[in-house]
Amino acid sequence: MNYSEIVESTKVLMVGGSETSSSALSAITYYLLMTPSALAKIKAEIRSTFKSESEINMIGVQTLKYTLAVIYEGLRLFPPLPGSMRRIASPGGRQIAGHFIPEGTLVAVDEFSAGRYSGNFARPLDFCPERYLDKDDPDFVADKHKAIRPFSHGPRDCIGKSLAMAEMRIILARILFNFDLELVEPEKKDWIEKMQAFTFWQKTPLMVRLTPAVF
Repeated sequence: MNYSEIVESTKVLMVGGSETSSSALSAITYYLLMTPSALAKIKAEIRSTFKSESEINMIGVQTLKYTLAVIYEGLRLFPPLPGSMRRIASPGGRQIAGHFIPEGTLVAVDEFSAGRYSGNFARPLDFCPERYLDKDDPDFVADKHKAIRPFSHGPRDCIGKSLAMAEMRIILARILFNFDLELVEPEKKDWIEKMQAFTFWQKTPLMVRLTPAVF
């Protein structure tokens, strides 16, 4: 690799591979602590699957179905890149959602809005990992999962998607295996609502107390 290629590759690794994962995990932690039933389920899954922290690795976490659903639900409500990832209509134009878009036109879908739109998801503002577990669940059977593309889609799909998903499962599993968590300020229920986004989320501190788990 020449110098320019190293610089560009470093940008991708630093921007796409660190800040996005930390934003997603912060939000997932917040939603879990605000949803006791989901927190109890994910802890039960993790602590019944592993006997020691050393077992929590890239292979071991593949069996954690509820944990994966928790991550998907966190990405739906709080996409690490909350705005829109633009595309350009191809030569000759394109038909998109029943409308003709002239060639060269910038088009995009707002990820944050799509995930919270009632036309795409039932109970759109509620944290419900169950919507990703049973396709026949009458409460969520009409959910449009394809409306959410937190890693983008097509030829510009995130090259680190698989690594990011494994990373988030490992970190989440190791934290919840070793510790019980609680919000230091449980009355602070607007942590996400007050946040601002400038391409990435401008996060405020999320104060969480960790207590060693007792089995």
